[in-house]
Amino acid sequence: MTTRNNVPDATKTATAAHALTRIDPRVPHPARVYAYWLGSKDHYPADREAAEEVAAHRPQVVTGGICEHVDADLRDPEKILAEAGRTLDLTRPAAVILTAVLHFLTDADDPAGVVAAHAAALAPGSFVAISHLTSDFAPDAVTAGVAVYNALVPAGITARSHAQVTALFGGLRLVAPGIVPVSEWRPGHAPVHSVSADLYAGLASTRRPADHTITS
Repeated sequence: MTTRNNVPDATKTATAAHALTRIDPRVPHPARVYAYWLGSKDHYPADREAAEEVAAHRPQVVTGGICEHVDADLRDPEKILAEAGRTLDLTRPAAVILTAVLHFLTDADDPAGVVAAHAAALAPGSFVAISHLTSDFAPDAVTAGVAVYNALVPAGITARSHAQVTALFGGLRLVAPGIVPVSEWRPGHAPVHSVSADLYAGLASTRRPADHTITS
């Protein structure tokens, strides 16, 4: 993390963490920014302003989707798995779907370690799916969008390269076609080469045999 106005890293981190523990409609929040992009009504003017500023640099960032969640921090796999275990039988194959979320973790948060901790609790034959922001396809536009987002939203966001996203899977076996642009992941579908969502996507299996895997 960089410093501004000679404020120590630890102080900035504590300040940002405090900002995220309370609801302040004047400060954009990642969840509400996403909510705006997804068409939800749960956001404030500051969130809408941040979302529109980012979209102005990269309109493709606006996508659709629905998710459910437990009340836990991604960096606390133990709590997430404990709560998930109330509903899921984790002795049977399951999936951990980390779509468009790991880019909210800094390198100091050890995102690869977070993935490994979740994967370690899965039964053989389970899967881990990841999609992640990248600036590889449009460096100037995405870098500008990330800078605007990080200036407005305390939590910040990190775009990562193909090599960095691949490293998030650790020793898990990647399923073909590996780490590719999200619009080109499924080999059985016609790839849309002219459309970029500035995301890499990949799927890996916890299955020990080498079936349906690739060499990365």
